[in-house]
Amino acid sequence: MDFTQQLEIWAKGDATQGKLMLVSGIMALLIMWLIFKGDNPVLKGMLMPLGIIVLLGGIYGSYVGFSRLGHIVKTQEIYRTNPKEAIAKELEKSEMDNRNYTVIKKIWPVLIIVTALLLVFFHRDYVRGLLIGFLVVFVYGLLVDTLLHQRLKPYLETLQQLTV
Repeated sequence: MDFTQQLEIWAKGDATQGKLMLVSGIMALLIMWLIFKGDNPVLKGMLMPLGIIVLLGGIYGSYVGFSRLGHIVKTQEIYRTNPKEAIAKELEKSEMDNRNYTVIKKIWPVLIIVTALLLVFFHRDYVRGLLIGFLVVFVYGLLVDTLLHQRLKPYLETLQQLTV
């Protein structure tokens, strides 16, 4: 598979995931609205973490969902005029993303474990809801970053092979 095919597969996959993140943000917003109408203190505690999912899904999901398709066009234009420059730029960006995802994928599980342990020690309903909400946020973050990283790996391998 050549560079442009790998670029399209990676970018379209990321764009689709970004749109799904946007949908998850909208769903979290609807859930927040339902919780706000109720009076359950555990659910009220989940409002702030759900707001984080709304922001992550809405802002980052929109960015990924709609910027990747433009990235394909821009990178293919550079590739037509100067293939080595396009591959070098993409390789540099992809290696940085790979390093970031590798670090972040180690942080999410630590946050999940710490939050789960805190659930053992806190018994007030609101705080338990807050911790459960943060548990959901951290699992969401781990899932999103893992999927983005897994999609990046074959693209990065192709770029590394093209530069050899």
